[in-house]
Amino acid sequence: LADSGEQARRLAVEVRPALYILDLDLPDVGGLTLAQTLTALHPAPVILVSAYAEAVPSDALHYTYLAKPLDPDHVARTIQCSLAG
Repeated sequence: LADSGEQARRLAVEVRPALYILDLDLPDVGGLTLAQTLTALHPAPVILVSAYAEAVPSDALHYTYLAKPLDPDHVARTIQCSLAG
C-alpha cells in the first residue's frame, strides 16, 4: 500500500506487484499518469478506481475501472479476472 505516487514507484520496483489498484484522484499525481509510469517500470494489470464514473478519461479505457462506492464481492471478482488475464 502506497501513500503517494513516489512511494508507489519505489514499491513497483522493489515488490514487483502482480496487480495495481489506483485511485484516479491522487494527491500528488494523477492515477492515470501513475498507472502508465508503474506499468512501464513493472508491467502488471491495472484497476482504476474513481467516485466519478464520468471522470474516466478516454485514454484510460484499456484499464479496468471500478466506480465508488465499491462492492467487496465485485472488487474480488475484478481482481480475480485481472490476474487471470
